[in-house]
Amino acid sequence: MTTQDTADVSASGPVAANATSGLSSSPVPVLVPVTPIVRSYPVTGVSPTGVATLATVTAQRAASSYAALSAPEPAHGVVVTGATWTGRAPAGLALDVRTRIFGTWSGWTSLPYDTDHGPSPRSAEAAHDRPGTDPFVAGHVDHVQLRVTSDSGVLPAGLALAVIDPGASQPVDVTSLKESTTRSAAAASPAATVPLGPGTATPPPAINSRAAWGADERLRDCCVEYGEVHAGFVHHTVNANDYTRAEVPAILRGIYAYHTQSRGWRDIGYNFLIDRFGRIWEGRYGGVALPVVGAHTLNYNENSFAGSAIGNFDIVRPSAAMIDAYARLFAWKLSLHGVRPHTRQKVAGTTFDAISGHRDAAQTACPGRYLYAQIPTIITLAGDYQHLYVERNLHRSFLRGLQPDVLLASRQSGSVAFARGTGSPGFEVPLPPLAGFSGRNQVTAVRDVTGDGANDLMMRTAATGRTVVYPGRRDGTFASPVHATTRWSGTDLFAGPGDVTGDGLADVVARRSATATLLMYPGRGDGTFGTGRAAVSGLASVDELSAAGDFDRDGDLDLLALGVSGVLRVLRGDGTGHFPTSVRLATGWSAYDVVMGGVDLTGDGWNDVAARNPKTQTLHVFASVNGESLSAPIVSRSAAARPRTLSRDITSDRRPDLVSIDRQGKLIVTPARRQNWVTAPTRTQLTWAGTDRVMVVGDWDGDHYVDAMARERTTGMMWLYRGTSTGGFGPRRGGWSGWTGRSLVTPVGDFDGDGHPDLMAKTRDGGIWLYPGRARNGFGQPIAMRSALPSGASIVSVGLWNKDGAPDVLVRTSSGTMLLYPGNGPGGLDDPVVAGNGFADYNAVLGAGDLTGDGQPDLLGRSRGGRVWLIAGAQTSAEQPGGGFAPRRYVGANWGPYFLG
Repeated sequence: MTTQDTADVSASGPVAANATSGLSSSPVPVLVPVTPIVRSYPVTGVSPTGVATLATVTAQRAASSYAALSAPEPAHGVVVTGATWTGRAPAGLALDVRTRIFGTWSGWTSLPYDTDHGPSPRSAEAAHDRPGTDPFVAGHVDHVQLRVTSDSGVLPAGLALAVIDPGASQPVDVTSLKESTTRSAAAASPAATVPLGPGTATPPPAINSRAAWGADERLRDCCVEYGEVHAGFVHHTVNANDYTRAEVPAILRGIYAYHTQSRGWRDIGYNFLIDRFGRIWEGRYGGVALPVVGAHTLNYNENSFAGSAIGNFDIVRPSAAMIDAYARLFAWKLSLHGVRPHTRQKVAGTTFDAISGHRDAAQTACPGRYLYAQIPTIITLAGDYQHLYVERNLHRSFLRGLQPDVLLASRQSGSVAFARGTGSPGFEVPLPPLAGFSGRNQVTAVRDVTGDGANDLMMRTAATGRTVVYPGRRDGTFASPVHATTRWSGTDLFAGPGDVTGDGLADVVARRSATATLLMYPGRGDGTFGTGRAAVSGLASVDELSAAGDFDRDGDLDLLALGVSGVLRVLRGDGTGHFPTSVRLATGWSAYDVVMGGVDLTGDGWNDVAARNPKTQTLHVFASVNGESLSAPIVSRSAAARPRTLSRDITSDRRPDLVSIDRQGKLIVTPARRQNWVTAPTRTQLTWAGTDRVMVVGDWDGDHYVDAMARERTTGMMWLYRGTSTGGFGPRRGGWSGWTGRSLVTPVGDFDGDGHPDLMAKTRDGGIWLYPGRARNGFGQPIAMRSALPSGASIVSVGLWNKDGAPDVLVRTSSGTMLLYPGNGPGGLDDPVVAGNGFADYNAVLGAGDLTGDGQPDLLGRSRGGRVWLIAGAQTSAEQPGGGFAPRRYVGANWGPYFLG
């Protein structure tokens, strides 16, 4: 729990959630602040003047049995009254009040007093707490009288009757309303409705501000305490139910004055109040979107909030408008703290419904039987209204897209690089099929062999042995076949590797069945080819042949050859039309009947390989790892239609295409995405020299662009680099000190639910602290999260991992175990559960956002040699409370020189 001094809050102070005002269907004016008049009348016994007011002799005689009867005390305005005392209340204490108007006395009404309604014991606020009854709203009356009885006839010490005149409400002429930018949502020019954050997915209700009920801010304490929100409690104020709309501000001022001046509390006890017309009013000061500690539900104030219905709902039923207001308020407020209305929540060690009545937490009738009976309806409606606050995730897209990006900075020079999020690799929706390709036993994508600038296909018909060229049209279709020939009828393997001789014309290769020799046929640029000449001999054991492109990036085009033993090899070209070197690439490939290569399917600059398993009818894509090996499959898709070849680009979209022929003889072209979750690092002109920590922090300054921070190595100063509309960063700002002794500095998104992203870090004593973001003003007061983490651990920010609406963190231990520390909603960390193992071999692990697009956060892990792997997250469940991880998938290499942010 944190305490903040709000005596002088200005735009230069801590910054609260950016907001757009909720619009009230029944707007109220801003009122001139009114100072209520609080009169306190000591009550020491039975007043003769009081006895004289009793109507009958019998009643007057009965007064002798009272512990006290006050004299009639004058009252003015919309009167609020109550009784307070010091010390312990005597056994059987009962306090009743009656009022007089126009010479007629009302009946006696019990003044409830509830020790469970107030500040929590041992809190700073409780030190000034004066025992007393709940406030009673008497309305417009002329006099108030108190009657007291007890079992022993003894009065509580220091008994006094408080009679409060809340003053007259007077609208103020507000010509310029300035939106609040303070954490406490207070501004120099008050607004009638409280500004609420645009980041919330749950629509915010209209909340009438303290200015709308004329709160005199001088009555409250200067400090505000912030705790946590795990649940909301429903209360009622226990007063008459026939008040008018216009009387509500005065009623609130009277309760405010009674709580602060008579009871000694810091402020009005409730966080919110709801009137019978369905209007919501801001209660305790500190920010309606923040976990302000109130004085409403003893022992649970620090872990909950409360909304009190104005009225007595033991005797009347609440209006439909009031119930709907409760539902909308609680749906929104709970959403900010990651709590769903229908769940059960631990609140200070006790389990409650997320929306509960005061009587669930104490021996009390509050909130009245009729309102309590409506809590299930409130829960149901709140569940319908609520959409969790997904904006609490750390935003990582520099260009405001859907895909998260990665920031990198060179360890030595400080030069900045980006790895842009691209989405998952794979294939798009196939183009409309083309009929008329039955009987083709060989289909090969070739570079532009016809000289028209478009890539082509070559096909052979099994029945005739005739091979033709289908000129590409750049739109996924093909012109009529040309250059029919039977010259390749004696060949059984065919591939179009491109220009392997260096003359600028695309060539083809084919294996002679009789001799097992691979011949190279030089292209002429018009769809015809010259005489074949030997390129490789002794290929009898090869089952599949494919173009490989420049697989090893040595400048010469290569081939892929799959042997009968399941060994996949690269036949390296030498630029003269020969392939003298064979290098083993993979083993255990006997299950595949089609092997295709020659194109970069992932966009990392290295040509990849695709292969089909006919038994499962699945096509797998294997990423090239620096031209030296292949990754595990990064894509697996159904391949009922037999894939035949991969083309560099048939559709002129600068992406490779997969060509298949189905059982009906239709040609199907399927464009590839040519992406691999993130791009290879691309250097920029920026240099952040002398830094030892660089990180994406989300939209820190509230301008809707993702920002970065970097810590200066020598001074420990933290600098903000504001994101720009072009996806880059502006000059550094800020320069906040105090970070020298902090390790494991990690951006964690909006962890405390106040609308601003935050940082988490470890202090020298091993404690883990949250440093709340305050936009361009840096940081607010730190909040203790855990006393310690396992030795040698590191923090990985993952956002909404377990989908309860509250951000979480993963912690990697020195042994390689990944632990999930669930966030509890308001900014704390619950006890850990195991999420996975096997992370010891990574020298860096980054929470990279949802790279796979499945709604679950993912990780990037960097291993030796600068290789980076995608480790996709798996959702939590009852069986796996920590979630888990899918097998890692290769992303790219050469990330070793960088800090990962």
